[in-house]
Amino acid sequence: MPASCCPNELLLMMSATPPFVVLGSAGFIGCNISLHLESLGMGIIGLCRSKPPWKEDIFFSDRLFAQGDATSISSLKNYIQPGSVIVDCSSSFKPSTAEAAPCTLIAEEVLLLSRRIEIARRCGAEKYIFISSGGAIYGPSPAPCVESMHPSPRTKYGLLKQLCEDVLNYHGRLGGIKCISLRVSNPYGPYHRSSAHGLINVAVRRALAGEAIEIRGNPDLIKKDYVYVSDVCDAVVRVGCSDVQSGVFNVGSGSSDSISDILSFIALELQCDLALKRASPQAHDVCEFHLDIDKIVKSVGFSPAVGLREGVKMVVAWERSIV
Repeated sequence: MPASCCPNELLLMMSATPPFVVLGSAGFIGCNISLHLESLGMGIIGLCRSKPPWKEDIFFSDRLFAQGDATSISSLKNYIQPGSVIVDCSSSFKPSTAEAAPCTLIAEEVLLLSRRIEIARRCGAEKYIFISSGGAIYGPSPAPCVESMHPSPRTKYGLLKQLCEDVLNYHGRLGGIKCISLRVSNPYGPYHRSSAHGLINVAVRRALAGEAIEIRGNPDLIKKDYVYVSDVCDAVVRVGCSDVQSGVFNVGSGSSDSISDILSFIALELQCDLALKRASPQAHDVCEFHLDIDKIVKSVGFSPAVGLREGVKMVVAWERSIV
């Protein structure tokens, strides 16, 4: 779909799209994607190991949060139909847990992904969208990171994402199913639960609790690309409803912001001084990068709608609502 495509054309494409099947629908990104698809009135089936802890009535929907094993042939066959679009947000690892994991478990995760794609292909799915990581795939770069750059991960988590992307590229070349990797850069927003990663949500949560916010390195020099999760959801819908072929797309804000800027916005929104705990940066930390999003903009008309200031304001409102 060209960037000039109007909203009515997008709605027409969405109405003709078979159901989305979201794997890992109880996680941060998967939960938001599932709810976004539901709000658009699109066909959606969510598969997760356990239902999310939130108390909203919408989360009692068995269709959005059907419990099952995403690696089980029988489970997946029950939900995938010809023409389905699979959105894979499932993962056994987080950035904070992957580093300590033995390489055998990393390899097992990659093999499980290959198995899921093969099952999806056999069931007649049209497209397999994998949620990768723009923040972990690329190394530090003052210039915008483009999809054609050679991956340079500095962590096991980044290595895992690179290997998973290689598996998708392999299956995409085999044919029978379109395989797409979305390199998402530091998403933040509602339904975030982790206390170990996700700077903006974690910082707001700790500030509301009166706790110190740990900062590793110089907050003025650490500049990264942060994207509000609703923009990630929009990117998924546009890619899922388009005729794009197998490949890789960056999904970010297209700009970088320093930790100092983020802390300033949080302090301004909370009307208080923030307690900071300084720590030395880790050897594998990437201190500067942002994604070039021209490819996804030109291919499907993606355009980030939420700026950092507005996004921080919405995160504060969300985190306050769950205290």
